Amino acid sequence: MKKCNKFALVTGATSGIGNSIAIYLDKLGYNVLAVARNVEGLQKLKKQLKNNTVILSYDLSSTKNVEDLCKKLDEYDIEVFVNDMQVKKAGIPVPLSKTELQLLIFLLENAGHLGLPIPVKIKS
Repeated sequence: MKKCNKFALVTGATSGIGNSIAIYLDKLGYNVLAVARNVEGLQKLKKQLKNNTVILSYDLSSTKNVEDLCKKLDEYDIEVFVNDMQVKKAGIPVPLSKTELQLLIFLLENAGHLGLPIPVKIKS
């Protein structure tokens, strides 16, 4: 396992695929920025991981919280972004929400500034 100074940002990190990916990225040597609503789940995840783990409890169904998270992300050198957050209404997952889109747009617009690789459209 090679340690690195770069971070992997994982939303929805307390359960399911997001949790598994956070654990996997830690094993690859990444520092993990774990984002979710569930503080207890985030604390449990942090205990499992070996590298520098930063837990960020945000309910990303709120536009204000997305804006606050985006400001917080300026503090980190993010190399990997995994979006596994899921907004639910009455326990049923709903399609990508406006706030999820805002977070994705922010990350894409600021990719170079945050240290993320800038996406390139491949001609078909």
